[in-house]
Amino acid sequence: MSDDDKLPDDLSDRLLATLARLHPARPRRQELIDKVLTDIHSADAQTREALAKRLGRLISAQAVDERLALNDAAARVGLSGRALIGIMLNVEALRSKNISQHIVIDQIFNETSKWTEEMWGKQSENYRPIPPIVLRDASIVHGSDQFDILLTVLHAKATLIRPDRNEREDIIYYYVREILQGRIDGVRGTRTMGLASSRAFPMKPIARDARSQDVE
Repeated sequence: MSDDDKLPDDLSDRLLATLARLHPARPRRQELIDKVLTDIHSADAQTREALAKRLGRLISAQAVDERLALNDAAARVGLSGRALIGIMLNVEALRSKNISQHIVIDQIFNETSKWTEEMWGKQSENYRPIPPIVLRDASIVHGSDQFDILLTVLHAKATLIRPDRNEREDIIYYYVREILQGRIDGVRGTRTMGLASSRAFPMKPIARDARSQDVE
């Protein structure tokens, strides 16, 4: 039996419960450990080390996902808009091609990735380390006659030239029409593509981000 297993509390439960209360925040490893220590009123070095080991085990066992996420409110990220897009699918087109909603979602992610690489990748003239369109998540809607898929998109306050006329358009509307409606099987030909929320008020950056915004 290891030293951390000799401790009276179930450290895994402590870590998981604390992480659940903090969700959807994504604390760093040390921040999560510090929070647990505060909750149990301990500063003991042995407990800190045991928590660190147990957290490592939870991550290795995939009970905890160690991922870093873009802070879309940060100035350097520049994704201050958030759109919730409702997608209605052409069911007959899906049946004729034997395509499921899951395949449509995969295609949305793939086509979006190809488009952003074409427009803002390292080989383009307008290279941007973070493209102005980033997919946050996609959800299949059950039991609705309005939308089949909900897509959350983070986007910059940018405009693009419309290919069919010489005028600029907000990038999120351009993306809906040219990419989602123009490239995705089972979406072309549908009458509705609802943009449920085109703008979101970005979260205020935390103090640490505010201090580092000008750091290159």
